[in-house]
Amino acid sequence: MSTMFNQENDAPLESFAGCHIGIVNMVRDLAELPDLITPVRRFQSITLRIDDFFNQVVKTHHSEEEEQLFTAVLASANSGDEKAEVEQLISKLTDEHREIERAFVYLIPQIKALEKNVVPEFNAKNVDSLVELYLAHARFEEEVFLPLAKTILGRNDNHMAAFGLSLHMRHAVDDIRREFGII
Repeated sequence: MSTMFNQENDAPLESFAGCHIGIVNMVRDLAELPDLITPVRRFQSITLRIDDFFNQVVKTHHSEEEEQLFTAVLASANSGDEKAEVEQLISKLTDEHREIERAFVYLIPQIKALEKNVVPEFNAKNVDSLVELYLAHARFEEEVFLPLAKTILGRNDNHMAAFGLSLHMRHAVDDIRREFGII
């Protein structure tokens, strides 16, 4: 009896060896799981918070700027060139607010679908565009509009105080409403 296998007798052993390829690949994939947990949890955190973030942070921020800050700056601006500049800046910023809000409204259902493991046609470029749009908007406000607003409102201590009180009252009313379950 020979100790060498012939080709016909080797087939069952080759089958076992072939199975190892798939098992080894899966075990290697399994080894990646610990590294994937943190990104998955981060993903879940973002998708769970996106609605509230948009409705309670972004829209509220835009509303406060438009109803409080823009109104106060416009009312305090000197007539003529300064008022015209303020009107132009407010128009630009308000248009950007609507564009940012439309981008969120478009993306949120797609993000929610990803959360539910329903993979729609998701275009990461839309997220990149929203991020770029918002960062440019915020930078413009910080570098152009807010310094101008500070100059305009700062000329009259009463205007700055009234603006501060207006913001305080708005937040106080929201806190009271929240406490009593009205919002």
